[in-house]
Amino acid sequence: MSTTEAADRLWMTQTLRADENARATMPCEPTDVSRLVAASRREGVLGLIFARWASDPAIAPEHDAPLRSAFASCVRQEAARSLVMQAEASRLLDIFHGAGLRVLVLKGMALAQWLYPAAYLRPSGDLDLLLNSRSDAELARDLLADAGYPDHYVSGRHAYEVTCRPGRGALRHLEVDLHWRIQNAPLFADTLDFETLWAASVPLIGLHPSVRGLGPVHAITHAAMNRVVNIYNGLGDRLHWLYDVHLLAGRLDSKDWHNLVELAIDTRLCGVVRSALEAAIRDLNSSVPEVVLTELQRHAKSESLDATRMGDWKYMQLRNLMALPWQQRASWVLERILPDMSYLRHFDKTDSSVIGLVGMQAARLARRMVPWLLARRSR
Repeated sequence: MSTTEAADRLWMTQTLRADENARATMPCEPTDVSRLVAASRREGVLGLIFARWASDPAIAPEHDAPLRSAFASCVRQEAARSLVMQAEASRLLDIFHGAGLRVLVLKGMALAQWLYPAAYLRPSGDLDLLLNSRSDAELARDLLADAGYPDHYVSGRHAYEVTCRPGRGALRHLEVDLHWRIQNAPLFADTLDFETLWAASVPLIGLHPSVRGLGPVHAITHAAMNRVVNIYNGLGDRLHWLYDVHLLAGRLDSKDWHNLVELAIDTRLCGVVRSALEAAIRDLNSSVPEVVLTELQRHAKSESLDATRMGDWKYMQLRNLMALPWQQRASWVLERILPDMSYLRHFDKTDSSVIGLVGMQAARLARRMVPWLLARRSR
């Protein structure tokens, strides 16, 4: 992270925390507002910052009219986009309901409905759905194809999700990820089963009367796992993901905290959950009982996954490999080296030829592996 990016993030976290010094550390001049708007949009907290200014005028940049105006304009756009996305999600969920599918909505689209004061404050570009089985997910895929989402891909034979996208020229821009495991990573795939999640789920009336989302304890556990996957895949520790953890932590009562610790112990995710909570405390001053952190730290010491190394791509890939049955490991490694072409086209956002896609994948692997090989050689 560059010095400028670090300064922008510090300003965002201080504003969201409502620190007394939030205004004293403005990272840019009025002429640089476009950079700050772009950074806030990238971190997913543009609406949250504007809402903080509205709720606490003492921290609003009252002498920087261009900044406030730029944020206001972008927030209006995000609110309109949120309504469009929600309407499209409701249409698709109604189709699934008509086919008798039970659906759990994951991550941002679900949390926006019950955790945030307004849905547009939790931006989301896709609709993540968990279904009870792969066959249910494949049925949902076929239903989506008939509903205007003909393009789909699976990242490989060991993937646990299929991604569906609208056809070219479609007015809608919602991407739908159909999961049949809680995470599309072997390390976490079998952590929480559908029936357990469904039993503790919460209704999402704003999307559809029949669909549900993860309950608070499962939602914060899922957010912690998702954070690990995002970090080792190079997506970073974006503030809107941490804000999910922050708000979820604020919803837990003493019984919920106890259940969270017990769940983390049972699933051997104490280090993962503790790391997410610590990050939320660090950046957003989240309230977490000290006894919870102590218990998680005590049990994390005996876990095989070292949560302090989640940013180490090679280490995390090895942990994913070891989570698979030995019969599947060779093919999984081959898929990491050369994934499915449709997946690469989506990942690189390009219509390049097969040769071009292979070249980009080779360059990506080289960027990850060469520094590691050089470090090993210098030992």
